[in-house]
Amino acid sequence: MSYYDSGFSDARVGAVPFAVVLPGTIKQEIESIDHYVRRLNHDVQTHKAQLGPELVEDWHLFVEDWQTFVKNSESWFSRSSAVTYDRALDYRKRADAWAEILRRRNAASESAETLPAPAPKGDLISSVLKLAAIGIAAYVGVNVYRGWKASKQRQLQPQQTEAA
Repeated sequence: MSYYDSGFSDARVGAVPFAVVLPGTIKQEIESIDHYVRRLNHDVQTHKAQLGPELVEDWHLFVEDWQTFVKNSESWFSRSSAVTYDRALDYRKRADAWAEILRRRNAASESAETLPAPAPKGDLISSVLKLAAIGIAAYVGVNVYRGWKASKQRQLQPQQTEAA
């Protein structure tokens, strides 16, 4: 089973019940798929006559949907969700299906095979450490905010007693 099929790197299949996918990794996957879709689009535009108007129209709808997804995934925050990554992998599968259609109709200029973005290197320890670091940073951030808020309240209390 490959990283593309499972969502894990080949070395971690069966060893890790989860994977931490960072926004940069998701961006890399989206860029890889975008290159793939652009290559397929070139093939479709080159072989329009072979494909027929209905198939070309369906292709344009797919490309429009893909471009909307890419536009909505431009910000770091929008790529911070596993849902975005799952959708990107779904688009890759759909693009693979289109590549197969083009190959069967002799409209593909290159092989139908494409490689997904490289799997992030790491193991369970590094994934757990990243997750722990994020948790610690959130804990420290919350406590710093609470301390700041408490100090502001202490500064306001003496002023309120002097006014009374």
